[in-house]
Amino acid sequence: MDTRKLTMSGDNSSTAESAGGMKPTVTTIKRLCALSDNRCAFEGCPTALVDDESGTVTGEICHIKSQRKGGPRYDPTQTEKDRQDFSNLIMLCATHHKVVDADVEK
Repeated sequence: MDTRKLTMSGDNSSTAESAGGMKPTVTTIKRLCALSDNRCAFEGCPTALVDDESGTVTGEICHIKSQRKGGPRYDPTQTEKDRQDFSNLIMLCATHHKVVDADVEK
């Protein structure tokens, strides 16, 4: 899964990003965060996506089907908009992001 750092601007639209094409909309990012309950989506993982004490964001927005050709689970039939859609994104801790990307069959 590709990752995006959790950052939000005031713009609600997908915008071009220099190295990675489009990025998720602010609305999509907010929805992912709200529904994550501040926990990694990997089954059984108790890791918080935002550190309670410092407020540091440690979670990652990850693509289920890679946004990059040759990436894990890349789907050439997906549009760029589909790649950035809520249905293709998941919130994971950094550890499980690496674990999931290493197992491209899942």
